[in-house]
Amino acid sequence: MTVTISAPVGYHGRNGGNRAPDVRVVHDLLSRIPPGKGGAGAGLNPNAGYSAQTDQYIYTFQKFHKLAVPDATVHPGHQTLVLLNQLANGGATPQPGPGQPAIPTPVPQPGPGPDVAPLPLLAVMTSTIVGHAYISGFDNKAKQKKGRFRVPLYRLRLGRADTSTGEWKLSTPVMDFDVVRFGVAYDDAAFRENPRYSLFRMQGPPLGEFVLSRANYLKGSWQFKLKPHYYVHDGPDNPHFMSSDIGSPLFGALGCIEICWPGRMKLFDEATRRLAFGNFDEIGFYSPEEADARITKAESFRCIVEAALKPDLLPLTDFRDIGGPPPIRG
Repeated sequence: MTVTISAPVGYHGRNGGNRAPDVRVVHDLLSRIPPGKGGAGAGLNPNAGYSAQTDQYIYTFQKFHKLAVPDATVHPGHQTLVLLNQLANGGATPQPGPGQPAIPTPVPQPGPGPDVAPLPLLAVMTSTIVGHAYISGFDNKAKQKKGRFRVPLYRLRLGRADTSTGEWKLSTPVMDFDVVRFGVAYDDAAFRENPRYSLFRMQGPPLGEFVLSRANYLKGSWQFKLKPHYYVHDGPDNPHFMSSDIGSPLFGALGCIEICWPGRMKLFDEATRRLAFGNFDEIGFYSPEEADARITKAESFRCIVEAALKPDLLPLTDFRDIGGPPPIRG
């Protein structure tokens, strides 16, 4: 039996489409077509709601059958729906010939290309302490690292944003990252003005909600829409390592959000693109640079910085004398 849908299902159904009855129809058709013929087979639950997986199954089907407009969407009355009906009902892949009309040519639809808008993304800088890190302070005027300090590691959470209530909230799934949130600034001018103050002071990102844009700082980062600038950028590969400044220098931290451990900043960048474009960047629609540019232009990536108590300043004068890591106080 041939079935129909009332509105688009898939990537271009995200604005006004993807109605539950239509999604069930498309899922049912895909589940009745084996993977060997481009379908989902038993791997797709017909009663499952719409998700990015729906887009992926539709796109796989369209590419498998070399359809003219592989836009990860099933449109009412168009080629993808005609072919889904044909194969789900036990028919062979139709071949135009004598006595058999060709599959109707679809009206061109905007595919994943110039008109695709990124989905909203949210990073939340939490107050949750997950460990500790050893860093150098930083003299921003002289652009030099100075001193050695122990600071807490915090949890940064990344996911799609739920904006249905007008507020930006994290939506599942969520990825967690260990980050340095509070750095140590060296300020000789303030010390000369008031010698009661230390040459060093703790510094972190401001509280609030900020739009993030792609920047070239440290070979790739996300910049707060704010002056003075703060960034989400790469941090120490081994924050637990209390190295000497001679031979294996500590990472300098001034107050940006610094993502720790090897490869985690790269993973953060890749995750933003996957979340924004429903995995489309992985299958060749956009280069990383194009994906980042689209996210920046749409201002669809935000960071919420939650309140956290500023940690104590814990300077380390000589690693040989501390007798092990000092405790986090406060």
